[in-house]
Amino acid sequence: MKEKIRKITEGIQNKCASFPSRGSQTAQECMRKQDGGAGMEENPLLRVLESSPRIYMKQLYGENQKLRFPEPEDGETFSGDDRTKDFSTAVSCFNGRFVGSRAGDVGSYKGIPYAKPPVGELRWKAPVPVEEDHSGYEAKYFGKVPIQTELNSESSSFYPQSEDCLYLNIWRNVMDRSENKPVMVFIHGGSYGWGGTADPLYEGTRLVKNHPDILYVSIAYRIGMMGFIDLSSLKGGEDYPDSCNLGLLDQMEGLRWVQKNIAFFGGDPGNVTIFGESAGGGSVSLLPLMKGSQGLFRRVIAQSGSIALTFSRAECQLLTEKLKKMTGAEHIADLIAIPEREIRKLNKGLNDYTNFPMRDGRILPEDLYAAYENPALADLDFMIGTNQDETRYWINDLGYWNYRLMFPFLYRNQIARLTEEDRKKCDAFMKLLDMKPIWKYTEFINEQ
Repeated sequence: MKEKIRKITEGIQNKCASFPSRGSQTAQECMRKQDGGAGMEENPLLRVLESSPRIYMKQLYGENQKLRFPEPEDGETFSGDDRTKDFSTAVSCFNGRFVGSRAGDVGSYKGIPYAKPPVGELRWKAPVPVEEDHSGYEAKYFGKVPIQTELNSESSSFYPQSEDCLYLNIWRNVMDRSENKPVMVFIHGGSYGWGGTADPLYEGTRLVKNHPDILYVSIAYRIGMMGFIDLSSLKGGEDYPDSCNLGLLDQMEGLRWVQKNIAFFGGDPGNVTIFGESAGGGSVSLLPLMKGSQGLFRRVIAQSGSIALTFSRAECQLLTEKLKKMTGAEHIADLIAIPEREIRKLNKGLNDYTNFPMRDGRILPEDLYAAYENPALADLDFMIGTNQDETRYWINDLGYWNYRLMFPFLYRNQIARLTEEDRKKCDAFMKLLDMKPIWKYTEFINEQ
């Protein structure tokens, strides 16, 4: 069964990779659109994904193994099981020689570490760069996704999870040997508390197949209470000043790895575009404001996310207080001592209280809008917008009737905080829309 699903997996990866951001597309809708409306009975993988995303995603997982390459004096002689392996996709990087997979002309390299595992004493610490390594490794499987609760709307939440989650993935056309290709680096969304690069929607095979002149990279990062929590109120918390924005620091470390290694894959480190959706759109909007990000990228595409998706220090305290109450922790050492399996249990009660990045005045400016007036940012190219029908994504997550009941209240709550003049503008906008009331509310929220 496992091998059968693995073979079928290539289908969904090729089908869904052309939709790197959700918009109104679910994975199932994506497949139907690519298949010309084929139903479940015509697509066995769709039956597996819709009936049990947990089974499907866990079948994608595998452990990348260390490989033995022939030493120079051995000529072409391999030893052991590695004698039969295909090393044609091997690429030598700063931290290892990675052997990927190939689907036609597209080569993929999954689960490449860009930082040391943030475990043990490195929990809630800024990412530590990987060390130089000349060993060989498989790069055929995604690394484990960050810790999160399982949600049907987040396929990657059913993939194996771990604190050890700082990996990236690369897709390139292996037949095109040209150098200095533009590089597109994707940051996934998920409200800063969910998501992962293993999501079939973010698989890059089809994108690179249709655009062989680019390299596509996706970066995983810490989320939820492992990536965005303020620990300053605990004893010893002064030694963890980065805990409130670790996910962003992870992304920046991934971009440093790209700068150092992407040329080995044929990419141009001077022509990097970062793009993301929802929390990913917020992330790529914040990265330009962070010290040390200059020179890591040249262009920014923010889809349905912005610098508005941030918290003040006060807003971040709710998650911290709930964690302290659930654990009884008074000192940071109490939290460091908690085993990962217990962290995952704790997260089930805390994931809904996930913080957005914190305007701490250190990693992120307290006034983000004023920071964007910095002339140094004028050299960056920006594309900012909202995916069409972005809000309709929540129909799948909430259920249609819950969606219909909730959005009128959401609309009224939103406009209640506005001035009378702005409320009149909103009412005028709603009157211009020739559609049923529920879709008027949807369009209003979508256009915010």
